[in-house]
Amino acid sequence: MKLLVKVLTTALMALAVTSCANLSTYKNYKNKKLSDDLVAKIRPSTKNSVFTPGIASVRNTSRDASDKKTKSVGGAMAGYPVKMNLLPGRYVITFYCFTGNTYAFPSAEVVVEEGSTYYSRCFNAPEGKVGVEVYEAE
Repeated sequence: MKLLVKVLTTALMALAVTSCANLSTYKNYKNKKLSDDLVAKIRPSTKNSVFTPGIASVRNTSRDASDKKTKSVGGAMAGYPVKMNLLPGRYVITFYCFTGNTYAFPSAEVVVEEGSTYYSRCFNAPEGKVGVEVYEAE
């Protein structure tokens, strides 16, 4: 019985570790097979930062958006994706910025264009807060 418990515990731990480590790119659109030149890509950057940016939620605020609800894309149990592909438009993205035991949920309003790559970076802001910036790759 003890051996069975150990085997099950080991299997569950292995599954949990691999599922957190293999978070795929979140795609905020129905046709998951769109080519890279038709979507905008958000990628993480830790340049000049101690924080790692994950993505907690996204809301399409474009005028022609059919669904303007905020969509949660990550969570504490499953983890937060660090990569996202979006259709061109205007979005409010809430990021999960973490380092060690410190975390924050800053938001940024971004306008993205098809075929472009953007980097997200979390940083220490005044008054002990955490900010986030999203900038286009050069």
